[in-house]
Amino acid sequence: MTKKLLKWFFTAVYFVLWYSLVDYGFRWVPVNFVYDLLAIVLLIIGFVASVALAEWTVRKIAETL
Repeated sequence: MTKKLLKWFFTAVYFVLWYSLVDYGFRWVPVNFVYDLLAIVLLIIGFVASVALAEWTVRKIAETL
């Protein structure tokens, strides 16, 4: 149960960091369908990467304990 909770927590943290980077990158871009689509694709990629990084982080924490 604790590992699952840690995975959710680290996924949320990593995704918030990724979201802030994407938001900062697209903040001054004019509203356009292509840029909006690119931002959505980057957020999906960021979510998948966040899940993978969270699993890796929890595994490394479990190895050190």
